[in-house]
Order: sequence, then structure tokens, then C-alpha cells
Amino acid sequence: RCECCQLNTNEEQMLICDACDRAYHMDCMQPPVEEVPDGTWFCADCGRCACCDRRLSDEKILDPHSCVGSMRRLCFDCKERHRRGKRSRLSRLGSSQGDAGTHSAKRTSLCDVCVKSLCACEGKTPKMRVACDLCKQVVHADCARLPQEDTPDKQTYCLTCYQLSLDFH
Repeated sequence: RCECCQLNTNEEQMLICDACDRAYHMDCMQPPVEEVPDGTWFCADCGRCACCDRRLSDEKILDPHSCVGSMRRLCFDCKERHRRGKRSRLSRLGSSQGDAGTHSAKRTSLCDVCVKSLCACEGKTPKMRVACDLCKQVVHADCARLPQEDTPDKQTYCLTCYQLSLDFH
């Protein structure tokens, strides 16, 4: 079924993304595609970095390790910045709580921002948690960078992704 028009017609006129298997009618795409491309083909979601919008190489698109969250892909630079930001928070947690703190941060569900438990039994209900729109990391709603009415992208970010978004926008 075409992701644009939601119809199952004209299957011979559909392109199927080689990374995510979503289908698109060539006429439904913007701009429309005139003929089936040779070799591999990737949809716009899979073919660009989810953070900086740079075109990804075919090898990177097919690499499952380049994904964050639900099939969102990052280029090498953005992925490294994201990884460094998370490591930095874990090391701050470890230095404030000893080595056991770092081990428990990796094993349990902790807010990516305040590094406190996401468990509902800690007084935070599921409605008080949100997922980052870029990496899908779950954080407390009051810890997240929530979209403002005047923000053009209307995205919810964890701290690391918010800082990355400032670098590229």
C-alpha cells in the first residue's frame, strides 16, 4: 500500500524502500519519479540524517547500527555527538553516586535528563513521561524540551537531541 495515497493500486508503479520496505507510487512522490531508479532506492525518511538532514550514504542507510529510535537514522557526526552526550550524563551519574550508579543507570529505566527513575511507583505516572521525537528516549515530561507554540519544528527533545538540534538549525 502506498504511504502517500494509501491505495493498493498500480503496484508496478510503486517504489519500495530498500531500508524500511515502505511503498510509494512514483506519481505520488514530490517531485514525481519518472522511471524506476537502477540499484537500491531509499525513501526520504531513510535517506537523510534525522538531525542535520544530510544525505546518507547507501552503506549507512542499510547499517542497522545507524538507527536511533524507530528507524530514524543519524549521520556519523550526529550519532557521535548523541553518544558523547549520553556518555557524559552517565559518567556524571557515576561520579555522584559511585560506580554502582553508572551500572544501575545502564540497567534500569532512568530519565535521560535528570537521571532519576521513570518508574510509576516513584510518583511519576505514565502520562508524565514523553518520548524524544528524534531518539525515542523516554524522559519525564517536566524534564523534556517540549515544543513551544512559537517553535517551528514542534518537536519534543531529550537534552542531548535538543542540543544537537540547536547545532544544526
